[in-house]
Amino acid sequence: MSAPPSDIDWTLLLDVRERRKRSALDSMLAERRIADERRAAALHAQTQREQRVDAKRQHWLDMRHSAGSQGCSIAQWRDASAWSGALDAQIARHDDALRVAQAAADESERALDASRRRLHAAAGSVEKATQMQQRADAQKRRHAEMRAEEDAENVAAMAWMARRAR
Repeated sequence: MSAPPSDIDWTLLLDVRERRKRSALDSMLAERRIADERRAAALHAQTQREQRVDAKRQHWLDMRHSAGSQGCSIAQWRDASAWSGALDAQIARHDDALRVAQAAADESERALDASRRRLHAAAGSVEKATQMQQRADAQKRRHAEMRAEEDAENVAAMAWMARRAR
C-alpha cells in the first residue's frame, strides 16, 4: 500500500471533512424533526378517523337500543340515516387526510434515511482522513527514525575510521 502524500495539509482536510459531517448531522436532525412531525400528523389523522368510525358505530348502537326499547318512527330512522351519511362523509374526508399524512410521513422517512446515509458517509470520510493523517505521521516518524539510524551509523563509521586512521 502506498503512503499518502506528505504535502497534504491534514489539518485543513480534516477541518473540511468535519464541517461536512456537522452539516450532514444538522441536515439529518432537521429531517428527523420533520419526520417526527409528519408521523405525529399521520397519527393524529388516524385518531380522528377512528373517532369518527367509533361515533358512527355508537350512533347505530344507540339507534338499535332506542328501536328495541321504545320503537322508532320513520322520521327518526331517516334522521339516523342522514346523520350516518354525514359521519360517512367525515370518515371519507379523514381517510383522504390520513392518506395524505401517511404519504408525507413516508416521504419524510425516505428523506431521513437518505440524510442518515449522507451522515454515515461524511463520518466515514472523517475517519478515513484521520487514518490517512495517522499513516502519514507514522511514515514521517519512520523516515525520521531511519535518517537518525543512518546518521548514527555514519557517525559510528566515521568514528571507527578515525580510530583506525590513528
